[in-house]
Amino acid sequence: MVIDNSIVIGALLLGLAALVWRSSMAALERAREAGKRACRQAGVQFLDDTVVLRGIRLQRSPGGVPAFERRYRFEFATRGDRRYRGTVTVFPRRPTRVEMEAYEPLGAERVD
Repeated sequence: MVIDNSIVIGALLLGLAALVWRSSMAALERAREAGKRACRQAGVQFLDDTVVLRGIRLQRSPGGVPAFERRYRFEFATRGDRRYRGTVTVFPRRPTRVEMEAYEPLGAERVD
């Protein structure tokens, strides 16, 4: 039985696409959990229960293997009337950095 090369290449590409998609979904979930955890620890509200991919780049992991570094954005609030932004960096398979925009703490007096 002879298998056409285009079928083999197509199957390999399809398999690679599935692996990248699976990795992306896992990174998204880890970023979401890291954002929620950071908000909970800061005593603020994690908004929309989601994160949004803002960037992706290929980096070398500490072991020297190429891996994707993904940056996600999320939003949070202290009172509900103003949204603040935060970012989560996931590399290669775990959150490595969570940053939150400076915000007005709940209970602080507001000067308008």
